[in-house]
Order: sequence, then C-alpha cells, then structure tokens
Amino acid sequence: MNVLAYQRPVLPTGIYLGALRNDLAEHMMPLELQPIRRGQRRAVGALWAAYEQAHPHVLGALLDLAAEV
Repeated sequence: MNVLAYQRPVLPTGIYLGALRNDLAEHMMPLELQPIRRGQRRAVGALWAAYEQAHPHVLGALLDLAAEV
C-alpha cells in the first residue's frame, strides 16, 4: 500500500491577518518588504519586458519543483 503525504502552501492576500487560526499563524513566514527608492524604480514598460523575459524560466523552475515534490 502506498501512502502519499503532501503540503499545500497558503498565500493569504489580505492586510488584516489577525483572525487566523493559531496553527496556521504558527506556520506562516512573515515578510516585511522595503519600499523601492525613486532612483531604483522601473518604468512600466521596462518592468513588463523583464517579466516577459523571466517568465518562461520562472515557470519552468516552478514546474520542475512541482514534479519533484
């Protein structure tokens, strides 16, 4: 008999996270993002161009990881 075990990540997309159950809150990794300085910000066109260039590589890496899991 085969037994499969897996974990599914949860990505909450809200600002108020105070109502989370304790067990979920204990397994979360809080990230504190720093603001991007004006001199380091990209124009929208440059941002989308970089996204389109990186997208196949990022998607491929995610699919490779999913296949390994």
